[in-house]
Amino acid sequence: MIALRLLLGAGFAGPSGAVVADVTAPSIRATVFATLTLANNMIGLAPGPFPTGVLADAVGLDGAMRIVPLTSILAAVLYIGAARSYYVDRRSHAVK
Repeated sequence: MIALRLLLGAGFAGPSGAVVADVTAPSIRATVFATLTLANNMIGLAPGPFPTGVLADAVGLDGAMRIVPLTSILAAVLYIGAARSYYVDRRSHAVK
């Protein structure tokens, strides 16, 4: 169950890269991918175990593993918000 939750928890990395590739002008795509990778690792993937550990110390590992996946709800809300401008962004940077 923990492995499944970890797989789903890191599921944002692939779609984020695909969206970046799709809506970014080709002339700056490499720079944007580098920034995305840095942000994914500094904000998302790398520090994740620390707050999970702090939470596990406070409420126990079982409780932490029940609470941490709830952050996926926030991610879903943010993806839905971003989807509202996706097609406009895609059209504005389409290769002609």
